[in-house]
Amino acid sequence: LTRLFKLNSIYRNKFTRPDVTPLVRILKPLSDSFGIHFGNKLIKDLCVQLGKIVIPRYAMQILSRFHEQGFIVQVYQGADGSFELGRLLLDAKGPLWGGLREEVLKVLAEANEDLNVHQNAYEMLRWFDYKLEKEANYGEGQAIQLLLKDDVLRSAIWAAATSRPLNPQAIGYLRGLPDRLQKIGAPVQIPEWWKRTVEEFSPAVQESKGEESDG
Repeated sequence: LTRLFKLNSIYRNKFTRPDVTPLVRILKPLSDSFGIHFGNKLIKDLCVQLGKIVIPRYAMQILSRFHEQGFIVQVYQGADGSFELGRLLLDAKGPLWGGLREEVLKVLAEANEDLNVHQNAYEMLRWFDYKLEKEANYGEGQAIQLLLKDDVLRSAIWAAATSRPLNPQAIGYLRGLPDRLQKIGAPVQIPEWWKRTVEEFSPAVQESKGEESDG
């Protein structure tokens, strides 16, 4: 309890903008069992109130990290992940995608100027694609489907990820995603540079080029 009061005091200090992750990990405000392990009513009520304060701040903190190099890679590799972080990133109606919807769209729109936003959007699609391929009928896969069925969010994430031409290898990692999205009723617009790259590096074209060089 003392630790919670200290963390709350720090958070409420208007002159600081602390990392609220430690408080989120103590409270676990996004867990379905939130508050159950606090037997004392006073402590439980305090945690509920802290959760209401901290969750929006935590969502904003996550959004700001789209400007960090390698943020999403760290998340899906588990190096920088936690239950709360992953759950918030996959919750279409939650504090991030729902509560900060307009702010999210503004950040994703910066992908043209901010390489980190572009790369994080791309890596998020890689993460989503893996889940859709391997775990489509399970919790996270179903959550991703719900998120990507939101036309505005899907278009914004896809636009950010494809805001710059990708190399053949990067396209290859996502080669199955457009078809998977089409099957769940969430189509995306394939850029012309994507089509040209796929055509240029198709087996038939590569074989033709090989024959020409041999000749």
